[in-house]
Amino acid sequence: MKTIKKVSLIICISLLLASFTEEKGNSFIFPINEKFNPKITSEFGIKKHPILKVEKMHKGIDIIADENANIQSVGKGKVIEISENDSKYGKYVIIEHKNKLKTFYAHLNSISVEKNQTVNSGEKIGIIGKSGRTISEQLHFEVLKNGKSLNPLEFIVVKK
Repeated sequence: MKTIKKVSLIICISLLLASFTEEKGNSFIFPINEKFNPKITSEFGIKKHPILKVEKMHKGIDIIADENANIQSVGKGKVIEISENDSKYGKYVIIEHKNKLKTFYAHLNSISVEKNQTVNSGEKIGIIGKSGRTISEQLHFEVLKNGKSLNPLEFIVVKK
């Protein structure tokens, strides 16, 4: 019963923070459309790394979804960085949005955008994958401001 209350409280706080963020003009959609059955498997914060087996700060959220799920830009912005073979994150995309916010999408199977391209909210930027250092097919998603990682759930607006 305590676990259910804790999860419910976390969801309520996330919804309130998302509402506050939306009012400030910094709200984002979820990086994987609901038709691909996305599920958050790891949240922002300190956790045991599945490969390194040590406690580390997890600077984003991990999301699993159906095979070949499209990854979408969470908001309008400009693609500022792409990697095809990073040893840690594999194939990744970084998009800069208004108010100096950046979003980071990692472990992609393929990338559908180019550096300096402007993308709209919901536009496909790649396919979910298993590139880099990961144990399963997933999306690692981060939100950054001035180089500091922020909890992505504070920016994602959940549809009611």
